[in-house]
Amino acid sequence: MVRESLKGRLEGGSNWESALRDLCPFLQAGELSILGAAERSGNLPHAFKELGEVRKESASFKSRVTLAALYPLGILHLGSLIFPANYLMDGNVEAYLVSVGLIVVPLWASLLAFGILFRLFPRFKKRVEALVPIIRSYSRNRDLSRFCRTFAACLKSGCPGRFMLAMGARFCR
Repeated sequence: MVRESLKGRLEGGSNWESALRDLCPFLQAGELSILGAAERSGNLPHAFKELGEVRKESASFKSRVTLAALYPLGILHLGSLIFPANYLMDGNVEAYLVSVGLIVVPLWASLLAFGILFRLFPRFKKRVEALVPIIRSYSRNRDLSRFCRTFAACLKSGCPGRFMLAMGARFCR
């Protein structure tokens, strides 16, 4: 569906940047700028390839982080099921369920609350990332990597350096 709409827009005389901006809401503003500069310089296939590689690497890393986060959650859940097992051995199922609930319900409520806050307030997510040392170093390296790749893609696409620095300063505020 998007492909047909994109094809129709391009055959109708639209440029790539405006067609992608209207039809591809999943593209970020920086990616659209890179593709627009690449189109103007005649380097569009390389820019698409580069953005595809960046997206693929990002998706791979996000899945690894998700799996790494699931391990401690699994351990917490296993512990919440095992430690109050003496209630089950005594035949007190209600006390067992209350003990498990006292651990699992607040855990999932806090995870849900943080998930919602992270989606609604990206700056809050950045502040939390800055408090945890392992995440802080990863976040810095990720942001620097994104900046370098975007800067390199813009240079290859023919975008002037001053314009890119000004645009980067505007987005970093």
